Amino acid sequence: MKEFFTAIFRFIAQTPIVVSLALMVVTGVFKIIYKKKPWLNVLVTMAGLVFLVVVVYLFKDNTANSNNLPEEQTAGNKEQKDKEDNRPEIETVTANASPFYKEAYDLFTEGKIHKALNLLDEETLNETENKRNEESAKERILKAQLLERTYDFQAAENNYLKAVDIFPSLENNFQVANFYRKQNNFPYAETYYNHCLPLAKTLEEKAKVLNNVGLLHEKMMNYPKAAKAYKEAEDIYRELAGDNPKAYQPKLATTLNNVANLYGNLKNYPRANKAYEDYSKAKDAYMEALEIYRKLADDNPKAYQPDVATTLNNVGTLHMNNRDFSDAAKAYEEALTIRRQLAAENPQAYRPDLAATLNNVGILRWKTKELPKAKDAYEEALQIYRELADENPQAYQPDLAMTLANLALFYAKTGKDREQSIQYAREVLSFRPLLENIPDAQKSMEIADQILLYWEKIPPLSGRPI
Repeated sequence: MKEFFTAIFRFIAQTPIVVSLALMVVTGVFKIIYKKKPWLNVLVTMAGLVFLVVVVYLFKDNTANSNNLPEEQTAGNKEQKDKEDNRPEIETVTANASPFYKEAYDLFTEGKIHKALNLLDEETLNETENKRNEESAKERILKAQLLERTYDFQAAENNYLKAVDIFPSLENNFQVANFYRKQNNFPYAETYYNHCLPLAKTLEEKAKVLNNVGLLHEKMMNYPKAAKAYKEAEDIYRELAGDNPKAYQPKLATTLNNVANLYGNLKNYPRANKAYEDYSKAKDAYMEALEIYRKLADDNPKAYQPDVATTLNNVGTLHMNNRDFSDAAKAYEEALTIRRQLAAENPQAYRPDLAATLNNVGILRWKTKELPKAKDAYEEALQIYRELADENPQAYQPDLAMTLANLALFYAKTGKDREQSIQYAREVLSFRPLLENIPDAQKSMEIADQILLYWEKIPPLSGRPI
């Protein structure tokens, strides 16, 4: 009996308009049939009003619960860094490196992480470290970067610190600072960036450090300092690009993207006009970066089309967050077209980017109430991430968890498939052993927890517990 009434009240809460119309029809028919008994009509009317109040209350409660669900996670609107931040430049490797280092680096670039780590074993590295030179420090940096990709952060930290102890150059301090920033160890990151600035001998080196100092302060939510660092880097790159556009326009565009991300992601606005001002700054910076990348791509599409697509993806997210859904759709669709083409030519390199834009298109179509298109985009992104995670779970399970969480939200907010929503949320939480040490994955697990709590408050039609 309890299950029966639970199902009835849940149906009422989720279909208030239908229930109210049915009640009006029934009340009208009753009044016609019993029009000679006014007292009965009054009683029926009062009962109907009470029932409508219950319907409104239940609907309000159900809507409030749905509105308490978190926002979906966009993908790809991430910091853009100078290439030196990620891994060594190819030119540096081929020109100055030992055959041992080159072999390990080649394995790295081919994605053969564990083979490269086997080559960089401790016994071999300890032998070369006796020389305490730049080359032995570079080997430690490379091993640290490999260990990062296996999420062995403690071992990665040890190797970064050994490298900077062996050879405390600008580049090595910079790599250590970047590592601590990505680990959200902000005091240590700031310390090593401060070591870098006096070591910067050229304007280019100074701009590179300032760009990443901006990233650090943005993560620390110290937005004025982030804006100041980005502005200094931007001014230097503008000056350098004036003399050598080919070399420095890409770096200028990188910093402009970071500036745009900063202003586009600010959400704690004290005034509405401040929000508009930040949106305008973000849009202007993205548009300038996009113009630069489009021109570069005209001359060298293979090198710069990916940057065009990344910036378009970020522009789409900016417009979507500002509820300019039409402009968001245009930007996302162009990004999607480019990324489909790139993924067809080089699936290993560009399928992750394609999945990121599909995830964002899913969010956009949900916001514009195009539910079949939202579902299709999410599910295509999910399929790609599943395949990538099967091949490399450590690298792609965080992305898989993000889209699973978004799909769980989609089914919760639409109320279309309770069981599917719960299943996806539980799958996200099943990744906890791997994801718990990855800061960017914490949001997915928080969303999954909130979704399960949400469904606990809304009993299923069958009366079965979650």
